[in-house]
Amino acid sequence: MSSKKDQLKHRIRLTQKLMENYEMGFIINNVLLPITCAILTAVLFASPWKKVSQIQAEQSTLGLSPYPYFTMVVNTSLWTIYGLLVSSLTILSVNVFGLFCGLYYSRVFYIFCPQQEKNVLNYLYASALVMFTGIILYMFVGSEEDVRFRLGLLGSTFVILMFGSPLLAMKTVIETQSTESMDFRLSLCGTICSFAWTLFGWFVLDDVFVWFPNGVGLLLSLSQLSLFFIYHNSPKV
Repeated sequence: MSSKKDQLKHRIRLTQKLMENYEMGFIINNVLLPITCAILTAVLFASPWKKVSQIQAEQSTLGLSPYPYFTMVVNTSLWTIYGLLVSSLTILSVNVFGLFCGLYYSRVFYIFCPQQEKNVLNYLYASALVMFTGIILYMFVGSEEDVRFRLGLLGSTFVILMFGSPLLAMKTVIETQSTESMDFRLSLCGTICSFAWTLFGWFVLDDVFVWFPNGVGLLLSLSQLSLFFIYHNSPKV
């Protein structure tokens, strides 16, 4: 009789432990990870604010590249639509915020950049507008699954481009042995953010269009940070 009671108590304790582990896993996957990803992404999108304020104050682009701001606008536009398609509040909310940030940064940069860069940006944004028109017409032809696949594929491409765009300044960094043309905050936040989204995409969403580009973005961001460690004390020549 005592043995049966012990077995019953053991089963009850085991069941309670499994429920506790399930609840903890649920909280981590469905509450903590999404909130962490949202906060880190918001920090990433807000990280250029100081540099952009400096651009306004000095009325100069300070030798910075416009491509991170351009890719931020394109990337967040795509992922806002993707967030609506997959009904993910986390993806949708942070990318709406990022879209407004990217538009603001791009506007400030455009105002104070040289005419030659203005011409390049005019071409880029005109091309992006044509591309988006074509994408929207093409994306919404077919089943919802087809649309999600096409948009996810394109969005993944631009995530990688956004994280890799600061590396366009690599040639300048190596030639001048100075990282003045790069934004350290953007690179650091990009590393942390891409790591969090890789975990979220793998363990929670199980979405290759989320974890794969962010995994690549993590490697690209680490490459950017390595330049700051290599040239952090090097004088500009």
